[in-house]
Amino acid sequence: MNMNFTLKPKNNYSIAPPPNNTVYSANFGRKPSVTSIAKSIPMSSEPTVKKMKWGEPTWLLFHTLACKVKEECFQKVRGDLLNHIYSICANLPCPMCANHAMEYMKNINFNAIRTKQDLIDMLYVFHNTVNKKKNYPQFPHSELDSKYSTAVTKNIIFNFLYHFQDKHKSVHMIANDMFRIRQVETLKEWFNKNYNCFEP
Repeated sequence: MNMNFTLKPKNNYSIAPPPNNTVYSANFGRKPSVTSIAKSIPMSSEPTVKKMKWGEPTWLLFHTLACKVKEECFQKVRGDLLNHIYSICANLPCPMCANHAMEYMKNINFNAIRTKQDLIDMLYVFHNTVNKKKNYPQFPHSELDSKYSTAVTKNIIFNFLYHFQDKHKSVHMIANDMFRIRQVETLKEWFNKNYNCFEP
């Protein structure tokens, strides 16, 4: 099944895809376990106000892709999927959030993520670690499947692509904005090619 993700930038000009189909890769070295990282994150005293329109769509994308990837396709898309998650975290629309995400990602042993369940568990711990830091409630592991298995994959992807392109009002962030627009083009191409590896 070929789905065409042709979401256009919010302005009317088109952006060429990155040169040489650039792939942004993660460092797949030996790292400590995800649970040991989560224990070292301090909890803030006050809940953080939700300001970022792209935060929820990003988590929805990560969890939905992990839940909906077909078991028989996981090994085929594993490397690209981990690279895309890493690259998205490195280029979040909020530079401070991207720095925090990368501090966390650098401590993940990506080689230990060998199965779909490993990916689901890693993202679960990652998300609850962020929730703990922001003093948000922890999400129960038992509710993961019921929440994300009913998501409509195509809609989750479109929503993420739309919000991930949000532009900054700061002139200093133009390069970051342009890079994310190019990254969206790379993601659209990958989703078009691999959409059949995910449950609808």
